Amino acid sequence: MILFVVIFTGRISVGFDKDGKFQVVINNGKGDLSTLDQIVLAMNNTHKTDVFVLGPDCHFRKDVAVKNIDSITETSVAPGADSEFHLIVINDMNGDISLSEEEYLTINKLVVEGDYALFYVGDSLNNEFASHNITKCAFEPGHYSFSLRHYRGTIIQSSGDWVEESILIYEENPEILGEIILYFVYDIIRGV
Repeated sequence: MILFVVIFTGRISVGFDKDGKFQVVINNGKGDLSTLDQIVLAMNNTHKTDVFVLGPDCHFRKDVAVKNIDSITETSVAPGADSEFHLIVINDMNGDISLSEEEYLTINKLVVEGDYALFYVGDSLNNEFASHNITKCAFEPGHYSFSLRHYRGTIIQSSGDWVEESILIYEENPEILGEIILYFVYDIIRGV
């Protein structure tokens, strides 16, 4: 027998939106909070998350604290004093980022051997990531991103969050890249 109790301190709406997508919206007295709003609140409060971005702006929401970096070193991506999670984002959508041997070693140390997560947008460095033993799986044609995160002592590699169609959507709605990365952060926080 499974017994659980749910206590709501505000109003919750559960249902389908006009496009038929399942939605959960919580009103905590400060207005309705979307899933993305809840992710940002968690990143900034209960599960403080460092976000370091190498490359062009990813168009995160204004309330997402981002540190733009020029290179990936242990100093440039040093964790905040009270941070629980750390994410390095490499936005190489234009294909103009190159990483030094030292940067690959730092990524390997922090992500593969450490507890950092990585989100890469682009495809020009895929072979380099593989040759430096950072990625293990083959890349599918038409996939322009991969991510690495930790789950119970294992590194989970995902791809396909950013595909050819995403680039077309991005041209009309540049915030889509930041939103996709926020959903990746949600998976990190949830530990799934």
